[in-house]
Amino acid sequence: MVKSKRGTLGWGLIASFAAIALVSSLGVAHGDELGEVEIGEEVPCFTLEAHGADEEITLSELEGKLVVIDVRCHRCPWVVGADQFYQELVAEYEDHEEVVFIGVDPHPEDWTTTEDVVQYNEEAGVTWPVLQGGDQEWVDAVGATRTPEIYIVDNRDPDNLLRLAYHGAVSSGGSPGEIGDHYYLAQAIEQLLAGNDADPAVTSAWGCTIKR
Repeated sequence: MVKSKRGTLGWGLIASFAAIALVSSLGVAHGDELGEVEIGEEVPCFTLEAHGADEEITLSELEGKLVVIDVRCHRCPWVVGADQFYQELVAEYEDHEEVVFIGVDPHPEDWTTTEDVVQYNEEAGVTWPVLQGGDQEWVDAVGATRTPEIYIVDNRDPDNLLRLAYHGAVSSGGSPGEIGDHYYLAQAIEQLLAGNDADPAVTSAWGCTIKR
């Protein structure tokens, strides 16, 4: 199990986002109609371009993989805090053939520019691709409302691609940079790789609200 350590970003940077956190957490703004995908159901596919890279990723083409998708925004202090230990989890599975990590930023360019995303990723040590989801089509379809919010999509069965295997929080920590008592994401990955279902498979995501 991965344990928390302070990453490349200091806690001062997390504290500097406090004002943003207050604004981000108030006044939940949802789309007119958000979809919902249950555990075991098929997740809608996407083809999205990576911030700062001439690369597109299609979810259904990642066959044979557990695809860990973090719905994220670098302006959210809970994302910044989670990145302190999330990047260690990514590094742990860097050479694992069945696990791949992807970020999806659901905010338009007037909220998070590509330049800002790339700069943050370089400074924070974010090595996984962060995709441009500013049209919000995919996050609306799966019913995402928070950053960070995790979706693990199981693409290992060629006859049952895009199966949702876990949805919810990174961990039980209730404030930026805290794992809490349960590292739900790390546990879910371990369970799924062992051939079991994630337990719990659904948890309540905490963090900033997605701006719609």
